[in-house]
Amino acid sequence: MKRALLIACLACALTLACACAPADFLRSDVQEALPPVSAAQGNADVLTATLYFPYLDSGMLTAESRMLVVSRDESAEAVLIQALLDGPGAASPDLERLFEQDVKLMGVRSQEDLLYVTFSSELLEQPQSGAAQAQQSRTLALEAVVASVTECFDYTAVQFMISGSQGDTRLDYGYLSTGLSGPSDPFTRNESLLLTPHNTAGALMAAWQTRDFDALYAFTYNRPLYEAFLSGLNPCLSLTSYNVSPGSVSPDGRQAVVTLTLTVSDESGSRLLDAYPLRLKRDSGVWKADYEALQALMSR
Repeated sequence: MKRALLIACLACALTLACACAPADFLRSDVQEALPPVSAAQGNADVLTATLYFPYLDSGMLTAESRMLVVSRDESAEAVLIQALLDGPGAASPDLERLFEQDVKLMGVRSQEDLLYVTFSSELLEQPQSGAAQAQQSRTLALEAVVASVTECFDYTAVQFMISGSQGDTRLDYGYLSTGLSGPSDPFTRNESLLLTPHNTAGALMAAWQTRDFDALYAFTYNRPLYEAFLSGLNPCLSLTSYNVSPGSVSPDGRQAVVTLTLTVSDESGSRLLDAYPLRLKRDSGVWKADYEALQALMSR
């Protein structure tokens, strides 16, 4: 009887001790299995979004993955576009803003597979840059919205609108300074501006052909300091022509291989490099080539 009473008391004490133990004493695997608790406590959803921003001054767009909180009274499309207006995250220092800070999102609405996006009239103000740079930055900004929207939602195009005192009007083609004028049509996805493995390899080859070592530096990893980079690549072959295959991406999405067909030349003449595999790796979200592998190719 005394033994039974003693066991019961010990069990009771153990139960109280476990109930009062702080969360830090939970096993780590149990803690990781617990679902994250948001401040909204069920009043919001989380959207895993792919947002596109310009990469340095490459004239191309690359992706940034972001977790966006969407409140019950918000549309996911508006939250995504507001995130684009806010700019890239602090963890992506090589990505550039799309819009001037005073540009505001006035509203979004959908019609079947078309998304209407209305910006404030501040969008039309000329940025503090030259005409050519302004044209490029404006094109990249609109194309980044289209790429982000079509990647995250089931829309096929985006119609850009401008809010005004007489109501919303379609963005005029003159905004892009392409020689066209009149109300713009819906914008569709333009993958030629996205830094896919194919487009990144193309940018590398174009930089080699024009001997743009700044661009080559931007698309390489495991690279030395810039001065050593220049001395390592400057005595390179001349690239006369090139062709880049679509390439393939590894199942984990971290590596890719494209196949190059190149015509190179030096003082001894020209020759063909056929079916040359170029390996790329995601480095801070951007596809890049290994410096030593690129150096070997350019001096082959």
